Amino acid sequence: MNIVFVYYKDGKIRCLNLKQARLENDTLINDGWVHTETINPCVWIENIFNNPKATLIEVKSLSGYISNH
Repeated sequence: MNIVFVYYKDGKIRCLNLKQARLENDTLINDGWVHTETINPCVWIENIFNNPKATLIEVKSLSGYISNH
């Protein structure tokens, strides 16, 4: 199974696989990055495709910001 670890800082995201996250997590956190999501990309893509009205909310969730707008 593929897992993506999403980190957010200053309006940008970093997406890492499990191996990368194990190596870089502490460095990223110490540099001010925030771990915002751990996603199964297959399920995530399926959800945004099947519910396009929720796409903006799903994308914003990657930054840890969720809005009803």
